Amino acid sequence: MLDNNLIFKAFQAPVRDYEAKATRGYRMSPEEVFWEISTILDKIKEQQEDALHYIRNIWNNVYVEYRDMSNDDDAEEGIRIFTSLTVFALQVCLVQIDAALYHQMVFNIASQLDQHNQPTKDIEASVLNNITRIGQEEFNRAVSDYMESEDEWLSDEIEEVLKSVTHVETITVVEEKGDGVEQLTIRQLIILFEELFKVSLTSSETNISALARLIEKVSGYKQSSIRTSIRDVASKGYDSPSIKNDISVLVSIIEKIKPDFAEKLKNNIE
Repeated sequence: MLDNNLIFKAFQAPVRDYEAKATRGYRMSPEEVFWEISTILDKIKEQQEDALHYIRNIWNNVYVEYRDMSNDDDAEEGIRIFTSLTVFALQVCLVQIDAALYHQMVFNIASQLDQHNQPTKDIEASVLNNITRIGQEEFNRAVSDYMESEDEWLSDEIEEVLKSVTHVETITVVEEKGDGVEQLTIRQLIILFEELFKVSLTSSETNISALARLIEKVSGYKQSSIRTSIRDVASKGYDSPSIKNDISVLVSIIEKIKPDFAEKLKNNIE
């Protein structure tokens, strides 16, 4: 589904290159970066009257969001690189639209990138060369058509892709275990560890990267999918029907082992 999306293809190879280079600290997949870009684009589409105000601090907002996903000592450089990739990619999308509001947003983003001495020339060249390779006119048309559409939402599309990846990973891990027992999903594991350790997914004091590594080690899921799901759980909260369903699954299992803990979980959705 995403393989045919020119906006995604424009940034897929550059992000993959930097993901491969990030041997230590912080890394993000093209799908994760694209989800962030698409979420911002969708917010601009949906609330154009507030778009300029929203964009005025976008570099810091993206940086803080990425930083909160990792408290590793070696993460700083990686966080700045992926923040720059994301914000520069956003600027490249917005510059395709010939309208005063978009011109203002592009100028504002350029000022923020300059203020933070970002991005590096390597990032600029990597992104722009890839757009030239896939076709500047085609990319321009894809962005323009998308921003003018009223019933297309990229953030929903990429979320479905990430969910399908998680589903495939679940099947793969269960098959490797070979015991025929259905494994807890990533989201269910996140909720379980959040409650066990009494941590907040939205708190800057929570080491999200360490939590993702722990879940990876006990489950076999990929850290990139775990981090994406952590963001999903944090944004939805326990009032979401899908999260309530996950908690119900956990309660049905745990109440046979530790009823008092299961009761505390149940109270979160009642």
